[in-house]
Amino acid sequence: METTIKIEETKLQIHIEYSKKIELGHYIDSLNSINDEYTQYIRETPSYFDPEEIKLLVNEIKTGSIITELIAFSPALLPFIENTNTILDFTKHLANVINLLKSKDSEIQNSEQLPSPNTLTNIQGLVSPILNDPNGKITLDGCQFGDNCNVSIFLDSKDARKIHAKAQELKNIKPTPDSNIKEQALLVFTQTNGSTKNINSDKGVIESITKGAVKVRFASDELKKSMLLEQHPYKVAYIVDVEIETVDNKPRLYKVLKFHECIDLSE
Repeated sequence: METTIKIEETKLQIHIEYSKKIELGHYIDSLNSINDEYTQYIRETPSYFDPEEIKLLVNEIKTGSIITELIAFSPALLPFIENTNTILDFTKHLANVINLLKSKDSEIQNSEQLPSPNTLTNIQGLVSPILNDPNGKITLDGCQFGDNCNVSIFLDSKDARKIHAKAQELKNIKPTPDSNIKEQALLVFTQTNGSTKNINSDKGVIESITKGAVKVRFASDELKKSMLLEQHPYKVAYIVDVEIETVDNKPRLYKVLKFHECIDLSE
């Protein structure tokens, strides 16, 4: 039997209050949306070690409307310190997205961190249990060491309808992608997969473009093999020519066109 350990003394408590009976599908959709958003969040946050191994589990379901407690678990070999605040950080992430969707249109348009379409869909799923209940309420609390709640989000039915509609409005906007090429860029990998069949697991940072990790793809399978298999990908920096795919002027994908040389990071 696989051994797992609790990697943090924190929990996400979801309290749904209702005056009408909640459809089971809406309740399940809400939890599935939270789980999907959590998985996406830790995958895209560079500070979490091996995010594929961190799982969100139901710790307890309490009586009194519907109160669900979620906690993060990981295999016993991965209790690293960088994972200790995943639940609180994730609850803050949810709060930031929800507050943005509740804000004025001008504030949303001026935001440099517009939510992805998948995040918008997950937020819609999260609020679905109370959309049609005029007295429905959802409270999400990020709690640490018992019931000491560091982050709290409260939504009533009116908030839920506004958030759902705004998320749909943003999803219907079709951004225009742009592309450009940068030569002799310095690329450092933060996540790799040596298989040429897996094209979604490679991420890297080019600090002259943006400090965040961006998905990396390669012009050919041979190019990927020569870069990732002929040297340790985390001990070197790569000088490459890349095509930068952007949406709304934000880098979304680096396509490596040419590999020039490596720089040993230990020197």
